Amino acid sequence: MTNQPPSCMVDSQSHGDYGEIVSRRKFVELTGIAGAAALAGCSGGEETGNGNGNGNGSSSRDEAPDFSEARLRTANSFFDPADIQYNNHLWDGTTHINNSMFPELAKWNYVTQEWTPHAAVDWNAEPETFTVELRDDLVWSDGEPITADDLEDRLRIGEEMGEELFEFIDDYEAVDDTTLEISYPGGTNPFIVEQSLLHHHIDTPRQMWGEFVDMDDPDIGNIQSFTPMGLGGDDDVDEVIAGGTVVQDERATQNISFRVRHSDVEIDGQEIVPHPDADENINFAGYEMGFRGGNNEYHQSMMSGELDAMHSVFVPPETVDALGDDWQMIPTAMGFGPGLVFNHDDPHWGQREVRQAVAHIVDRERAVEAVGDTTQAHVETPSGISTSLVDEWIDKDPLDTYTGGEDAAESLLQDAGYERNDDGVWERDGDALEADILAPGGWTDWITAADSAIDNLNDFGIDVSMAVTPRPEITGERLPEGDFEIVIEGWIPGGMNGFWPYFSFEHVYRNTEFADEENRPWNNLPQELDGIDTHERLNDFAGTQDQEEMEEIVQELAELYNEILPAVPLTEGFEQSFLSYDGWNFSTDAEDVHNQWPLHWLPKQGQLWATE
Repeated sequence: MTNQPPSCMVDSQSHGDYGEIVSRRKFVELTGIAGAAALAGCSGGEETGNGNGNGNGSSSRDEAPDFSEARLRTANSFFDPADIQYNNHLWDGTTHINNSMFPELAKWNYVTQEWTPHAAVDWNAEPETFTVELRDDLVWSDGEPITADDLEDRLRIGEEMGEELFEFIDDYEAVDDTTLEISYPGGTNPFIVEQSLLHHHIDTPRQMWGEFVDMDDPDIGNIQSFTPMGLGGDDDVDEVIAGGTVVQDERATQNISFRVRHSDVEIDGQEIVPHPDADENINFAGYEMGFRGGNNEYHQSMMSGELDAMHSVFVPPETVDALGDDWQMIPTAMGFGPGLVFNHDDPHWGQREVRQAVAHIVDRERAVEAVGDTTQAHVETPSGISTSLVDEWIDKDPLDTYTGGEDAAESLLQDAGYERNDDGVWERDGDALEADILAPGGWTDWITAADSAIDNLNDFGIDVSMAVTPRPEITGERLPEGDFEIVIEGWIPGGMNGFWPYFSFEHVYRNTEFADEENRPWNNLPQELDGIDTHERLNDFAGTQDQEEMEEIVQELAELYNEILPAVPLTEGFEQSFLSYDGWNFSTDAEDVHNQWPLHWLPKQGQLWATE
């Protein structure tokens, strides 16, 4: 077992012992052969040539042009350019470009397991307060300074939206232009507060959001209907005010262009106030954001030279090989992966024995092999936490590995009153054990893993089929309305939260991400299970700084997960980001590049540049 991270004892930016939880060894273990190779290739700390031998471009930042008119071409697979908007509190219409439009407080580094300061330059936890100190040189694109009042406004909106931070804190206040103080009850785990806060972007300039932050009780529905697009009109702002390194430039049918906030930039005759880091760190003109309908379209565009960077796209090993030397894959442990998530109100799938039977039948190793064993990790023991955390946090001996196969599954179903009908399909009282499994369209890695599981289940006599559905429909309609039987969805939360047990179990037992008020959590899992009040135990976790107590809670919730199976994990993967060497170069130091997302973070640090 690891020690409690120092930040829970009162620290600022480094997590020391916590790095052991997701150590370099564990990162390599999780990301497999491709991840190990990528780490080995990125560990030298050198910024060498473009790597493809074609002679294009500069071998170092010093040799690069001072300025290039190049635009870093990227894409998203959810929204046409006409529908992209900049309210980060509304999923519909937001894209990864917001990572450059608005400044994050800090960036979590998956290799060092530390925060890198950005808008926040320092932070400190005390027994009942957490203080954040902001930079004093950041400005909005209209020239207004970015202050602690802006961060307070951002938290005000987040509070109305029910963000997780507000489960732990009592109050927050800007105490001067650069300092914000958060207060919480004594005994609160400061690491949870830190993790819940520092990933935020300052993305609610009062010039745009004033009507919401000034209201005593803003209507969440109004916040979610606010869709600033920079197009003008009675129901929209005339411009989108950015605090990050870029601002929207031009919106066309096929793409939107974004201009870096260099000195002396004008858009439509309006001066754009420069970002303090832009002239020194970024030598290219901006970004172009297009649309691709799924992974296959991404792959084709990458091979044909239509794209320069991808923030996240699944590319199987054989396609990575086909991309050749023009592309660098950058793996980042994601703490995320597809699982069979059940509707626990369903008469079949709400039964524990049925879910356990499914777990015995689904061959998780086969699912990994189907997707690509260099891009996925095998979930040996379903426990509700990342495979990289299991050995550090729990005793696996009491847990079932669910490898009993057909014999174990048959016994469970018979005990639950099921029998095979004349077609070999399991049924109870004439009602067949069947389901449509919702899977997100375009997510080929998840669909491939689901296909493998579906084959296992059908071969055994559980009649399931895949219903490929647009993910916005799944998350925006089907899940909130409880209109599903089984869905392919993340069985752990993803990102940095996937590597801290509290957030993994919060995702399972108290997840309201896709839920309406009357249908919480979205998988309809009861709050009390086997005599354990899961919400109370989560509160206990958030309210302690004692490592032994945390380990006890993690063990208890892991054993509960293993018994009731809110979801059956299929795989755990890692994010695949890609950068092109064709006209571009970048730092290949592991501690620079393994951040989400390289195409947005590296330019801010002066570590990605145009070579022509």
